[in-house]
Amino acid sequence: MTDGGAYRMFAEFVPRDTKDARHPVVLGVPFSVPGDTTLLPVPAPGAEAVTDTGFTVVRTDEPTRPAPMRPQALRFAVRAPDGTPVRTLDPHLGAYGHMTGFHTMLLSATHLHPLEPLGAPLIDGELTFQAVFADRGEYRLFLEFSHGGKVHTAAVTVAVA
Repeated sequence: MTDGGAYRMFAEFVPRDTKDARHPVVLGVPFSVPGDTTLLPVPAPGAEAVTDTGFTVVRTDEPTRPAPMRPQALRFAVRAPDGTPVRTLDPHLGAYGHMTGFHTMLLSATHLHPLEPLGAPLIDGELTFQAVFADRGEYRLFLEFSHGGKVHTAAVTVAVA
């Protein structure tokens, strides 16, 4: 890692003897890395992101500024590098995708799975996530999905008002 500074590592797991597997345990620990500590601003809220591999991910839900403590369906259309909607995705860690969100000031984290079950076709290339944002502020969301045997990551910022 070439960027020095303060970081936070998260681990999420479901204990074997849990009575409710829908609520995993999330642990976090801060750590630091020596090196350049120049702070970079979080990108402004937006509806579109392009992966390093050329896939485009567009947020298609409303409202664009969700309210805290209210369920919100987040929908993301996944487009191939040629612009066509992705009709199928490869399974990635037991789901079509994973979304991890971080509150940019509080450093809290959340992990979401799409509502579309494995094997179901994607309608217009969309993945839907059910989210409840606990606090106002900006969240940086990272969507991971697998296509063509490779994992792709798109990052978007969402403002919660």
